[in-house]
Amino acid sequence: MALSEKQKQKKRQQRAQKRKKAGAARQPVSAAGSARVMAKSYARFPVHEVLCPGDLDDEGMGNLLLSRKGPDGLLGVSFFLVDKYCLGVKNAFFTEVDEDEYLEARQRMLYRTSAEPVSMHPACMRKLVESAVDYARDLGFPPHKDYGAAQAIFGDIDASACPTRFEFGDQGKPLFIAGRNDNPAKSRKIIKQLEKCCGAGGYNYVAWLDDEEMPGADDL
Repeated sequence: MALSEKQKQKKRQQRAQKRKKAGAARQPVSAAGSARVMAKSYARFPVHEVLCPGDLDDEGMGNLLLSRKGPDGLLGVSFFLVDKYCLGVKNAFFTEVDEDEYLEARQRMLYRTSAEPVSMHPACMRKLVESAVDYARDLGFPPHKDYGAAQAIFGDIDASACPTRFEFGDQGKPLFIAGRNDNPAKSRKIIKQLEKCCGAGGYNYVAWLDDEEMPGADDL
């Protein structure tokens, strides 16, 4: 049942009160110095949930999250948009939220695929994310600028404890699939790097390279 505006307002007030009670235990990221510092502070708390899209192997790309719950009930959450085919970690960020905000963010980030998210062992999540970064770096593509901050939440999770061997690329080759934020100029730059690294025939791509005929975001 949809919430009325009055009910929504009440929930917002409850969230504000909860944040106020948390006091010094919950400081804004800017006050703590950086998102990395905040994420690192959460690394000492128990892992709350680790989720991965159920169709990641088929689609090659998807949002993963790892959350830890602090003693005040707030959660530290790191999200990673992983591209197993080519670019590694395309997006990443850390945030601190209450339980209601966490459920909302979880739904927005993970239910954009046709498959339900599945639980993942923390060691395997770290191994997958860091292996994707290594794969992309070998091709000449660094991870997203906020990866370092988001990655700090891993703490002492031991990636070597994961027995899974993750495969990258598609049929043995990097495959660049342009997203809605990859305009023709950006796509051409990525393809040029793949050409430099892999040589002709050493990679594949699916991208719109004509500026004049490029469809709008709603058409992609």
